[in-house]
Amino acid sequence: MGLDIEAKAALLERNIRDSLGEAFLSKLHTITFSTHGVAEPDPYTQDRATVDFRVFVQTKDKQDLSYEKWVEPVLNVIMCR
Repeated sequence: MGLDIEAKAALLERNIRDSLGEAFLSKLHTITFSTHGVAEPDPYTQDRATVDFRVFVQTKDKQDLSYEKWVEPVLNVIMCR
């Protein structure tokens, strides 16, 4: 994909949503995905080609953010689509 940051962010969002599942997502009060920063057009280092990807979530039940329900499904996403 090269530096196609928008496509990579969209892929990561889809994969996270798929990993969490609609039933879990419907329990959340808020979930947003965003990128922060801009990669250089022709970067010569990994740092200059990197932007931050942020997932912000709010829920009424703190157990929804447990390792098993939130952390593991989000961190174990593989960009394979």
